[in-house]
Amino acid sequence: MTLRYDKETDTLYIILGPDKGEIYEYEAGSFSAYVNDFGALVEISIEEASGFIARALAVGVDIDGLPAPDANQLRPVWEDVESSMISAFKYDESKGTLDVMFHRSGVYRYSDVPYHVVQELRAASSKGSYMRTMIIGVYD
Repeated sequence: MTLRYDKETDTLYIILGPDKGEIYEYEAGSFSAYVNDFGALVEISIEEASGFIARALAVGVDIDGLPAPDANQLRPVWEDVESSMISAFKYDESKGTLDVMFHRSGVYRYSDVPYHVVQELRAASSKGSYMRTMIIGVYD
């Protein structure tokens, strides 16, 4: 697999295999999949990829083939979650702040939250239970 990011067009290309035979493009919004006439997926392209890349990096995905991000350009991004209590959160590691968007009460900011707590929140099977036990009332 090869990754190529075109900064000028903000497009990420994920090349999975050689182009053999006829290539067919299937498009859905900013996402395109390229399949050869044998039915094998050979390439994926994602337009407006900077948001996708930022979210992947924010959750710890290591993307080989991309230039190292400029620390000044990295901003915390909202991570959507499946929870009856919260809809999303974002973490600014440089400031130690965790912003949480609750379904019913809006956005709250928690200060001095360690990185490992956010990693545990990401991994928690019940985000609401984790919030109640490990974050709410523990951090300002």
